Amino acid sequence: YKGYANVINIPQSKVSWAYTDDVDKYEFDKEKANSLLDEAGWKKGADGMREKDGNKLSIKFLASTPNEVNDAILAIAKGDFKEVGIEFLPEQMDFNTVRAKVKQADGDYDMYFMAWGLTPDPDPTTIFKTGGSQNEIGYSNAKVDELISKGLKATKQEDRKVIYQDMYKELNRDLPYIFVYQRRDMWVVNSRIKNVDVSPYRDFTIDLGKYEIEQ
Repeated sequence: YKGYANVINIPQSKVSWAYTDDVDKYEFDKEKANSLLDEAGWKKGADGMREKDGNKLSIKFLASTPNEVNDAILAIAKGDFKEVGIEFLPEQMDFNTVRAKVKQADGDYDMYFMAWGLTPDPDPTTIFKTGGSQNEIGYSNAKVDELISKGLKATKQEDRKVIYQDMYKELNRDLPYIFVYQRRDMWVVNSRIKNVDVSPYRDFTIDLGKYEIEQ
């Protein structure tokens, strides 16, 4: 994104009142990756690729196409995984096919890349609560469930802020997903147009009736 994106470690925007940076940072660390793989019993063979009990370590990655983000990810990931001894096997297909495979309980894949939009209210019930309607990975964490329920019951924003920040810390520790980045969109507005108020949560159409054109 040539500078117009932020690396994230929680599923929330920096402009949200619920955001916190008081979490673990998962920096790019090849040495640590190698150490963890060695510790898990995946040893490098003569070809530099890891194996255990006669099985090669590989990752089958679903990627929608056409998709410029996936194209960038695949090119980098294949080389990075190979450097730590993991075979990266991308399988590109149209978006609807990826969605169908993800919904299958016994889907034949290890990882996939998707993105979602955020809403002004930080309640993540549908995505991270056990049995949530968008919780397609089957994530279940009793502490997260409890914090989500508390966040919905609290009536003061300051109380909710503390609750959701605790929830983000737990999601950061437990990692239902590998959080990658948040895109920062650019909005070009003619200087004659007044009363424009846009953000990651406010599309330009929301205040269309308030816009004024300066003569």
